Amino acid sequence: MTTLSLYEIGAEFARLEAALVASEGEMSEEVAAAMDALGTMEAAKVDGYRHIVLRFEKYAAHCDDEATVLKAKADAARNAAKRLMERLHEYMVAKGVTELQGDIFKAAITANGGKEPLTVLVPVENLDRKWCRITVAPDPEKLRAAAVNGEVRDEAGGLVAKLEPRGTHLRFR
Repeated sequence: MTTLSLYEIGAEFARLEAALVASEGEMSEEVAAAMDALGTMEAAKVDGYRHIVLRFEKYAAHCDDEATVLKAKADAARNAAKRLMERLHEYMVAKGVTELQGDIFKAAITANGGKEPLTVLVPVENLDRKWCRITVAPDPEKLRAAAVNGEVRDEAGGLVAKLEPRGTHLRFR
């Protein structure tokens, strides 16, 4: 028998099952041999999938490691650039100038754009409510606990929450 895809193996199993139903469960040597061969192919496919999945997972972990290293290098370069900018800024402020001309570039101190910075001087608990942003959000754990006994409804009887069936995923053992 040639190599088949998983879907083709499944279709062949279905064809053999139909043949068994048609023969009222009488299994010929040909059907038994075909089922054995399909079972062997199916097992090889499962093992092959696992090996390839492992390779992809290892490659992804390697990429994550490389990304971590590159992120650290980018952060270090960004921080070095920021420190140099701060150092030049401090020098110019100490010197009392707003511009310095280089051979190629000019450094200039400019005002920041956007909204003026705001510092809140009291703890949030001491602020009048009119100065606070209040956010209301569903509490999933309370809703889940209430939904264990069925659907959660409001006072008017409208459905507000219900538990959904869990999904599935593939695991190799």
